[in-house]
Amino acid sequence: MYRTRVLYLPQRPSLLPGTPRYFLTVISSFGSRKTPARPKLSEISILDLDRPIEVAKAWGVDEELWDRDWSNLSGGEAQRVAMAVAVGLNAAEVLLLDSRS
Repeated sequence: MYRTRVLYLPQRPSLLPGTPRYFLTVISSFGSRKTPARPKLSEISILDLDRPIEVAKAWGVDEELWDRDWSNLSGGEAQRVAMAVAVGLNAAEVLLLDSRS
């Protein structure tokens, strides 16, 4: 139960292959994100996917980044998108950020 209340975001997150939008879709389907039954990917609410994108827009992150492969994003772009996912999902009470130099 506690592990779903804390989210750790490393400076260089290891992400699923594909695009940030695909990543968001997959993690939104995790059982810990939904109750009581785990939905299929096709049943995920559009609102679950829109909030992180809206957070990113408010931070000045271009929406087209969500449709680029992670490998085609700069380190800073990937960090901002991953942070928008973490904040936008509003799933954690505590957000731990790695700020290694």
